[in-house]
Amino acid sequence: RVGQVVRLPELAATLETVAQEGAVGFYNGWVAEAIAETAHALGGALSLDDLRSHTSTWETPIQTDYRGVTVYECPPNGQGLAALQALNIAEGWELGGLAWDSPERLHWLVEAMRLAFADARYYLADPAATPVPVAGLLSKTYAAERRALIATERAMQPPEFGTPPATSDTVYLSVVDGAGNACAFINSLYMGWGSGIVARGTGVHLQNRGALFSLDRPTPTRWPPASAPFTPSSRRWPRGRGRCGPVLA
Repeated sequence: RVGQVVRLPELAATLETVAQEGAVGFYNGWVAEAIAETAHALGGALSLDDLRSHTSTWETPIQTDYRGVTVYECPPNGQGLAALQALNIAEGWELGGLAWDSPERLHWLVEAMRLAFADARYYLADPAATPVPVAGLLSKTYAAERRALIATERAMQPPEFGTPPATSDTVYLSVVDGAGNACAFINSLYMGWGSGIVARGTGVHLQNRGALFSLDRPTPTRWPPASAPFTPSSRRWPRGRGRCGPVLA
């Protein structure tokens, strides 16, 4: 309620450990042990070895050009690819001459995103486990094929994923400094409160992005061991003629 003082001593202890020991203190120490024990007690498959073997990676962004502006996104397993696909589809329309809230403009943009998300739901997975046809999905030829499915007078039936040519509830911040250095950061539990589970003694809420794996059909998003699920998290930067373009949040 308004004015209430909230104290989270267990979470404070976790944050102090991270501040003093860095990532090692989270993924290898008592915090990791508590997370693994909590998951095991509730029938989960997450183990201490899973946490200890976690590594972060430096990735090369994917990109497309939209009317002279290069837009960068994080690669799969994130859904930034869908945003770039939608831009490629929308590039074929003269949206600048329409009011931002005109029915025609909104209809085209909604349909473009529906097509992009249909592909994302099928193709986006952990590229280390399942190849993602990024080049094909981002080709202008494929965008034109998808654009041709959109009618001006009616909405599509629920769209299916396409066949690209062969060749992947959130806190978000974007920061640009005076020298043109730019950083986009996103942190998410997926659904509200994630899995609804707090690792005992840590104050850490466990996320539930594993819900985006497929268990019952042979798709790229099936659940292979030690792989990352498709994630709707999407960070992007447009870059025009200057050092850094405006941020899309």
